[in-house]
This record gives sequence, structure tokens and C-alpha cells, in this order.
Amino acid sequence: RGVGGSTGDVANVTSEDFAGDIAAAVAMLKGRPDINPKQIGLLGHSEGGIIAPMVADRSSDVAYVILLAGPGLSGGQIVVQQLADILKAQGQPQAAIDQAVAQQKQVVEAVATGEGWDAVKTLLRVQAQAQIAALPAEQRTALGDERAAVEKTVQAQVDMMNSPWYRFFITYDPAPALSRVKVPVLALFGGKDVQVAAAPNERAIKAALAQGGNTRFTSRIYPGANHLFQPATTGGVDEYAKLKVFVPGLLDDMVEWIKGTVKG
Repeated sequence: RGVGGSTGDVANVTSEDFAGDIAAAVAMLKGRPDINPKQIGLLGHSEGGIIAPMVADRSSDVAYVILLAGPGLSGGQIVVQQLADILKAQGQPQAAIDQAVAQQKQVVEAVATGEGWDAVKTLLRVQAQAQIAALPAEQRTALGDERAAVEKTVQAQVDMMNSPWYRFFITYDPAPALSRVKVPVLALFGGKDVQVAAAPNERAIKAALAQGGNTRFTSRIYPGANHLFQPATTGGVDEYAKLKVFVPGLLDDMVEWIKGTVKG
């Protein structure tokens, strides 16, 4: 699952809950006779890159961690940068990007503090009204009461932003857990990733591991890769469904790193 979005019942649980699930899976694998208990590793993509260090921090049964587009920054920082990068990939003008980023920061502040929701609702209401106004006439007619449609849209967005999953994600700082990870870590990023920007998150992960004294850290940025490690043109999310393969070397790099790292 990618960072920055959650739907349905899943929104009622958090990354912390998922970490408990993975810890239980590690314990299950440790008890299997066909599994070497000293070679159990975790590979997490996107949000999974938050969860894997949580589990490695708590379990002495994790031998290594691989992070694919894993966040090193807080969720609040991620979604602000994410919005800017997505809009840039879409070719939006800088003035529009700056305005959207300022509004996103306003939302993040409301989620983090519980204050400022009236202003956020006003902002969302304006956006919903603009979206409805841009619809073809027949679609606007099908909506019926446009004011009710706007309020329904705004409430759905507010409910999502107030969900346990989103509040946890926005406020969670992965650095403390990363600083307590003592096993080898491989962190891989896409240079065209618009959801988890490669350079700042690589730096943050490296700094957190170094703070905890973990020197067994390897990282790589694949310049042409998007968030799903596909060879991309812009990196925009609209390309995901059109691209079918991983960037060359990704799987081989992981296999070779595991072979050179895992002992026992």
C-alpha cells in the first residue's frame, strides 16, 4: 500500500496494528522446521518501510531489513512533499503548487493538533464547489442538490483525515524506531518517486541509523524509477497502470545483498 491514502475499514487500524501482524508472522516462521530462524528478514514497500523497522526494533528474530521507497521523514512531511512533486509531474504552474502546498500544510496542522478544522472545512468546501462547477451539465443535474453533494464530499474527506490510520501516519516519526534497528538495512529508492521523495528520505534513514550506531546500511537510488520501481517518464501516479516491469537490476541487487549479508 502506498503512503498517503487509506480507504474503508483499513482506515480504522494503524501502521502500529500492522506491525503486530508482521511480528506474529515472524514468530510463526521461526517455529517452522523448514525455515532457518536466523535468516528471517523483512521487506517493506512504502508504508511497509515504516512497519518493517518497527518490527525489527521489537523482535530479535529479524535478521535484516529491506526498505523499498521507505519513509525516513514524518507522514506530515511526506504528504506535503508528495503533493508538490505530484503537481510538478503533472506540469502545474509553480504558483498553483505553492498554493496547494500551503493548503496541505494547513490540513496537516489540523490533523496533528486537532485545531483549525473550521478553516480546513472551508477550504475543502471551496475545492468541492469548484470541482462540481467544472462538471458537464448533465452530471451536475444528476447530482441533485449541489449544496448537499458538497457537504457530503467535505464530510467524507474530513472523516478520512480524522481516521486512526491517517492521524497515526501524519504524526508518526520513523526516526526513533530506525535508530534502534541493529540489523543490516538495505534502502532502495526511485529517483522519480513522487510519493516518497528519494533524496530527503534516504538522508533521514541514514541519519537515524547512524544515530543508533548502525553502520550496516546500504542504499541506492535508481534514477529513472518511480514509486513502484518501474522505469518512468515523469514518475506521476497516472503512469503506474501503463508500466509493467521493474527497473533493470532491482531484483538482482536485492538478491546479491541478501546473499552477502545473511549469515547462519
